[in-house]
Amino acid sequence: MTAESQVDGREQLALPRYPLIAFIGPMGCGKSVLSTLLGQNWDVPDYKIVRIEEAFVDNPYLQKFYDNPGGGLSLSTQLFFLKSKAQQLKEIGGICRDTAVVVDPGIEMDRIFATAHYVMGWMSTEELGEYIETYESLRRTNEIPEPDIFAVVNANPDVIRQRIQGRGRVFELSLLKRFPDYFDVLHILVDDYYRELQKSGRTVFRVDSGKMDFVNTPDGRLAGVREIGDWTSYYMRRRGKLGADGAKLIFPSFV
Repeated sequence: MTAESQVDGREQLALPRYPLIAFIGPMGCGKSVLSTLLGQNWDVPDYKIVRIEEAFVDNPYLQKFYDNPGGGLSLSTQLFFLKSKAQQLKEIGGICRDTAVVVDPGIEMDRIFATAHYVMGWMSTEELGEYIETYESLRRTNEIPEPDIFAVVNANPDVIRQRIQGRGRVFELSLLKRFPDYFDVLHILVDDYYRELQKSGRTVFRVDSGKMDFVNTPDGRLAGVREIGDWTSYYMRRRGKLGADGAKLIFPSFV
């Protein structure tokens, strides 16, 4: 059974609601800029939209992890972030009844970061298994719904490294100096996830932020917003504006 037929079968079971849009992408790709632009573009008088950013929590393991990524604190660091994100998104299903929601980044990105730690050798096979088990359990117990639309933002690793260097965040620069290939790993894993979503029939599109500078130029910002609007309109026309649960989605009149 295809994803489209599963959605069709649930269409009559779910009330109309607003869409849940998850942004996925590595650090330095520009996803936060693009998600902000989307929120601003869709914030019109006849439409409601909120943007949920990742909460900046005081992770007690983070500093020691950055000091020595292979020192055994990868799992604790990532689980702390995961549990914080799951708590933050606990009520998101109810929120979508009243307003569109943009999540930056989606909780799916947390799992990608954990996988990157495993690839880098900072997390063992057993630890990754524990992380995935916790991830799936938290999604169930917190009733975190599947996004209706995935916006995957990525760029060439060299572009990402240049941006990391340019914005000068201490923790990121530390990783860049000692583990420059970490950003290659994230780039590959994000694109792998994009292809996985495509194969599963999910509503997903990819924006190459290396080809449009929506961080620094007005033309780039316009191109980024247009890219999202065009892809969203394409998928919604094709799938009858149905969400992941079969609900009829409410979009701005111009989508």
